[in-house]
Amino acid sequence: MTDAGPQDPPNQDWDVIYDAEAPEFGLGRRLRMVLPALWASRQLAWRLFQRNLVANYRQSFLGWLWIFLPPVAAASVWVFLNASGTVRISPLGPIGYAAFVFCGMLMWQGFIDGLTGPTNVLLANRSALTKLQFPREVFVTLCLFETGFDFLVRVAVAMLFLLIAGLLDWVGLFLLAAVWGPLLLILGIGLGLWLAPIGLIYKDVSRSIAMISPLWMLLTPVIYALPTGTTGQVVCWINPPAAIIHVAREQAIQTARTPAESETNLATGPATNVASNDPQRVREPSPTVSTDAANAASPGASIIWPWAAVAFWCLIGILLFILGSVWLDVSGPIVIERLAN
Repeated sequence: MTDAGPQDPPNQDWDVIYDAEAPEFGLGRRLRMVLPALWASRQLAWRLFQRNLVANYRQSFLGWLWIFLPPVAAASVWVFLNASGTVRISPLGPIGYAAFVFCGMLMWQGFIDGLTGPTNVLLANRSALTKLQFPREVFVTLCLFETGFDFLVRVAVAMLFLLIAGLLDWVGLFLLAAVWGPLLLILGIGLGLWLAPIGLIYKDVSRSIAMISPLWMLLTPVIYALPTGTTGQVVCWINPPAAIIHVAREQAIQTARTPAESETNLATGPATNVASNDPQRVREPSPTVSTDAANAASPGASIIWPWAAVAFWCLIGILLFILGSVWLDVSGPIVIERLAN
């Protein structure tokens, strides 16, 4: 007679049932775990970032120059048009306007990189996404590393432009690099996270962004100063990056007047003591027309509403980033199944 050993449990057919109320699938738990999960994925994301950084420029003659060559080339076109008089945007002179427009370009390019970054990162790691099992928060952290690195390199180039033009405000540039730039990147990545799962399945998303972004840039104060009055308010409230770009550039550039204010003086009357190549000299207003006449009824409104719009869009960007990370995690299994098939 043999000892009775432990009996194996009978075979059972288990049904996996999704329960929206379960703690492990609840929205509240997912929201609380977003930031800890991103922090926990930093080491793997950093290794992937180092690998991609070497691989992207390994077979390139210009190498890392491609990080800031596109915004420099785009800025050069507008500097040439402004200097030749084809398009009258600013009387700051070639060097002063080059510094002005490049600051706007680096902020705009950072926003677009954040908008397209999640889709590009997922497409570049498509095989790993479908074959390996690891947290999808790694891709969000990797996107932060890649867009942040490119942005800081462009900030260094902008610092050289501002030093040559004599317009550099060190405190403002630090705020641009450490505060406004990261917030703008988070806003762009937050929007991009919502588009990434759809962009993985349908190429229409990336093509639509490539088609819309040039027109979107023209509607954003990148190559020109933010309009005053009602027009500027509308632009700030309906265009997500507009107010952040305006405030960041106004703080980084040390000049007595913005190009829009100087242009107003040119249109309203003659100016005295004007040096077109010295943007730091104050342009005297016309004795008959005040440059602040548009804001005479509410002189504090032109200062308050850009900051209110900045606070609004920064808050929206943070919410989009957190909720977008949850959306990427929730939609991941469906996207992986579509990609695998």
